[in-house]
Parts: sequence; C-alpha cells; structure tokens
Amino acid sequence: MELCSPVSQIGMNFGGAKTMEVATVMRRVLFDQRAGSVLLRITRAPYDEAGHIEIAVLEFGPPTEQHLGRPAADDVGEQPEGPPRL
Repeated sequence: MELCSPVSQIGMNFGGAKTMEVATVMRRVLFDQRAGSVLLRITRAPYDEAGHIEIAVLEFGPPTEQHLGRPAADDVGEQPEGPPRL
C-alpha cells in the first residue's frame, strides 16, 4: 500500500485496501510515529467479492514511557520483520 503522506492522522480512511495492509498501517503508527497504541476500525463491504476492506484510524494512544525522549532511530531493532504468520 502506497500512502501519500508519511504520517497517519486520526480520521484517515484507507479504502480498497487488502487485509495485509492492516499491518502496514499499524507498523507506521506504532513504530514510525511512535504512538503507544492505535485504534482502527476495519470494515468490509457486504458485496465486495475482491476482498477489499476499509481501514479507519480512530485513535492514537500516547507513547509508552520507554519511548519518551528517544529518537526514532533507536527503535530500528524493535520493528517487526513483517506481518505475523498465522
């Protein structure tokens, strides 16, 4: 998924997304933007045979204490390698 903005904001919607792109939005908010938590609403159109979903960013939580005052470059080792395997 190509996002036109490097920063996700509350109220942003990503329509026509695939399920794997949920991990992309979470990684971008939690690691790149250093939020402590993120609340997303994931919906699927009832007649969408292609499997597209809509991702809505509803809320960000404050950064955790361990991340306060640290530059984002310090988190490189903490970022997940890829989407979780099921």
